Amino acid sequence: ATRVKNIPSLKQFMLGREVKSLYREMFRTINKINDKYYQDFFRESVRRGFKPHMKEQDEKEIRVLLAQGRFQLREYQKTVKMAREG
Repeated sequence: ATRVKNIPSLKQFMLGREVKSLYREMFRTINKINDKYYQDFFRESVRRGFKPHMKEQDEKEIRVLLAQGRFQLREYQKTVKMAREG
């Protein structure tokens, strides 16, 4: 019989969903930027921000990182909005 390791708890699973949702929303927002150079710049910035924390297991730390990520997403959204209006 095969043994499954590291099955996440429901809390961990839900946090993981939040992280993935935030990541996708950041890329959706970045895709609204008309300038390819800036799209690439922000995409790389998001990847660099997420990558070091891929294996994070501490729930408190993940929540802190999610809060920081949500703040960054709002900043990206403001930037896109200003660029479209300006």
